[in-house]
Amino acid sequence: MKKELNVNLDNAKYFAGHSLGEYSALCAANYLSFSDTIKLLKVRGDAMQNA
Repeated sequence: MKKELNVNLDNAKYFAGHSLGEYSALCAANYLSFSDTIKLLKVRGDAMQNA
């Protein structure tokens, strides 16, 4: 984001997301690591497929 859009996410006070975007927001806020986010999204995708 910094390089391509000149946006520094380190200065953000809030992140928001809806549905799948919630995971992106948690990752962008450094609440979840990128690898943990990917693992959770795999589990979520499998659960959604089976629902």
